[in-house]
Amino acid sequence: MFHKISVVQARPLNRPNIVPSPKFHRNITKIRTENLVEATTVVSAGATVIKISRRDQIIAAPTLNEALYSVSIQTSDKKTIAAIVVQEDAEPNSHEATVLASDGKLVMIAHNYEKFTMWLNSPIFNIYLDPQQEISSMQELKNEESINIKDGYITHPTPLKYPFPPILWRVPLNTK
Repeated sequence: MFHKISVVQARPLNRPNIVPSPKFHRNITKIRTENLVEATTVVSAGATVIKISRRDQIIAAPTLNEALYSVSIQTSDKKTIAAIVVQEDAEPNSHEATVLASDGKLVMIAHNYEKFTMWLNSPIFNIYLDPQQEISSMQELKNEESINIKDGYITHPTPLKYPFPPILWRVPLNTK
């Protein structure tokens, strides 16, 4: 039997000095399902809801690598980019995610990427990205649906991951 050994590089999680206060959608149950897209948060960027109302505030790309490339070749002000939404899975400790995290960018994976990009192609839109509840919502401007944003945490911004399988949690330790 062969054992595979993988060499990994430890990366510090650099975060910007100015972190926005955490916020979340208060009334997601009142938002119509056609105006919601579930997502997975890769980089929480302060765990705050971000409102996107202009196309230059967001980069949508199939992969995180393509998104990082789009950010790097951006000729206009890179600070206007508030969020990155991708289609394929991305790891929070990948090179791309750590670079974007150090710039304070929110990174999410849209579970219905086609629907999300259709929103971006609308002439006028207000999209709210909620990294805590892992959703994005579209507010129709002609239909005054109220998006109620509340300060604080509803969930921890970092996903819960255990380093050991659950079977080992109950193994008694020999203290002799």
